[in-house]
Amino acid sequence: MKPERAFKLKTGRSYVQSPCATLVYDTPAGVPFAITWMAAPKLEDTMKIVVIGGTGFIGSSVVLGLDARGHDVAVFSRGEREFKLPGSVTHIRGDRDRLHDSREALQEFGHDAVVDFILFTEAQAEGLVEVMAPFVERIVGISSCDVYRKYADDYEKILVEEVLQGAQGVSTTVLRLPAVYGPGDRQRRFGHYIRQMKSGADTVRFPADKAEWRFTHGFVENVAAAIAEATVHPAASDRTFNVGESVTPTFKERLQQLGVNAPVDRRTALTRTFEWGG
Repeated sequence: MKPERAFKLKTGRSYVQSPCATLVYDTPAGVPFAITWMAAPKLEDTMKIVVIGGTGFIGSSVVLGLDARGHDVAVFSRGEREFKLPGSVTHIRGDRDRLHDSREALQEFGHDAVVDFILFTEAQAEGLVEVMAPFVERIVGISSCDVYRKYADDYEKILVEEVLQGAQGVSTTVLRLPAVYGPGDRQRRFGHYIRQMKSGADTVRFPADKAEWRFTHGFVENVAAAIAEATVHPAASDRTFNVGESVTPTFKERLQQLGVNAPVDRRTALTRTFEWGG
């Protein structure tokens, strides 16, 4: 589908806007652009942003990036996960499923936006809107590119999106994330193959049925950058975005890209072959 129009961010990267738009990040094949945007000078007005679940795999990178750009950031979490917050970041302790109990603390911080990484059910989305809408300008809800797939009663992203898109009196942005990988990925999506590469093996084996499979992935720091950009950019208001690569390689091609850039002997990596069947 041809996009209706595109608009450039101040960073030079672009969003493509259509009925369900695509938030694109481009990098050389297999090479994440890391978080170089974090070190860039502050380009937007300072915002007060609360990140719910900001100590997790993706959320922690978003928190660090927003803080580095000069925004006033608060993390809302139970404080049970180890993550060293920068001194400039506020920590509001509370239970995600009991937001009402923390309403006063959240309101006291006073913020322009809230980013929620722990949105899995309709009830969680309704609670978020009820508590935050009266005093926040924008709600950014983290969804998934597999939004139409029902996994269980406690994972219904399509209902979450419907609640956010129908919210009254507050701007909302829905971000559908790809399969995210990188340091801290508890699913270890490519761990089995990376271990083969790091062992110096000349051949990396993978299941035959995955060879030509395509599914949008994202390096964690790239995805974090996309989330942060959408959070602070006014043109992302009241939009739903698919976050992903501009070109999606096959599974075999992705492993080849990872192989070239894996922290192993480059001579081995460049001559390594990728075969299926094991």
